[in-house]
Amino acid sequence: MAIGGKREGAGRKSQWRSPTKMIRIPQQYEVQILDYAKRLDSESESTFEQELQRRVDLILMRIQPSQRREAAKLYKKLLSFSE
Repeated sequence: MAIGGKREGAGRKSQWRSPTKMIRIPQQYEVQILDYAKRLDSESESTFEQELQRRVDLILMRIQPSQRREAAKLYKKLLSFSE
């Protein structure tokens, strides 16, 4: 039996649902950034997408009816760039 070394599944399990990455942030914003990251990580993608769609719909409703179709096309084009 081997002692020590790297073993599959060894170590503390991550509290995050998605992969993590080490970054440097200003210390004064640590608490706020961690709170925001935890909220994002706890939400499912569908919830995030639903909230985004709800906000976009509210914005589209503020646009004049004659220009809503063009605005919706621009929104879809913008989403295609982010994917």
